[in-house]
Amino acid sequence: MEKNFQDSKELGIKVYFCNPYSPWEKGSNENFIGILQQYFPKKTDFNKVSDQELERVLKKFKNRPRKILVYFKVTDIFWKKVK
Repeated sequence: MEKNFQDSKELGIKVYFCNPYSPWEKGSNENFIGILQQYFPKKTDFNKVSDQELERVLKKFKNRPRKILVYFKVTDIFWKKVK
């Protein structure tokens, strides 16, 4: 199911929502949120988080080995595809 929001139109991206009663569509979202909450607890005011802090967390996130990638990092897979 696709829904557009003003921000998504401005950024030129599509926003997708999981369908009701379809938990298989939510797995990667729930996993990402769980990992993100290790760095930013619930109710974090992102207006108070610096761009440098966001970049630091993003770098850690991209360099985290993933079970689904046979414990490779996202960056490892990316660079294998680019070469």
